[in-house]
Amino acid sequence: MKTEYRKRTPEQKRVAKAIRFLTKYFATYHKQPTYLDYRDSTIIEDTLYGLGVALDDKYRFAGGFDEFKKVLREHLK
Repeated sequence: MKTEYRKRTPEQKRVAKAIRFLTKYFATYHKQPTYLDYRDSTIIEDTLYGLGVALDDKYRFAGGFDEFKKVLREHLK
């Protein structure tokens, strides 16, 4: 049986890129020298930051992260 391959839609490409980023982001987390001393709040913030950047580069750095948190708050209403 031959598997049919179809071209990815732009949305599928965006999702694939986001998942690749998150996979790498978390695969190296344990290499941070003090990660065992992180509080829950640090892990949550790091996770949210990574999610934001995975979705769009505009959410990088402090200003971008603040913007992503606004988007996230709206999404969670």
